[in-house]
Amino acid sequence: MGDKIFVFDLECACWMGHPPAGMRNDIIEIGFCVLDVATSGITERRSLIVRPSTANISDFCTKTTGISRERAAKGMSLEEACGIMVECGSKEMMVGAWGRFDFDALKTDCKFYGVEFPLESKQVNAQLVFKRKRKLGYQSSVKGALALLGREFDGRPHSAADDAYNTAVIMSEVLCETVEP
Repeated sequence: MGDKIFVFDLECACWMGHPPAGMRNDIIEIGFCVLDVATSGITERRSLIVRPSTANISDFCTKTTGISRERAAKGMSLEEACGIMVECGSKEMMVGAWGRFDFDALKTDCKFYGVEFPLESKQVNAQLVFKRKRKLGYQSSVKGALALLGREFDGRPHSAADDAYNTAVIMSEVLCETVEP
């Protein structure tokens, strides 16, 4: 494993139930940070608001993510956001996220919009690593995993930057743990 991990999280357009006709769950925020494995330091806590192309932001989505229609409309394109990720080293570091959803959603949106996928191919599912290391019989949420570590969630849940940061905190703790055989 490298000495740094690019940890990211996504928020997508969402509704109560399925997307309305003609709309899809476009990415509306990419949050990321960099975890230095040697020092457990976390840097580059960033939020990139992405302008949706095929989705309108619902009131439900605004309530969940804190991202309004107006804020999303002023966001950058997915291509610009992916370019910033690459500039920050996303193709040179191992990449971590909580679960598979974020990897898959980013890959799907990049393919749909013809944007180069901005991540290194070495990926770690932090949720699965945490589950295995803690010998849990269930998949924990980020907030639940932090509670098991005796820590509080820092920030606002469903803020991609805060979710990425808290995932990096969990990864840092798990990488430093020793597990009894």
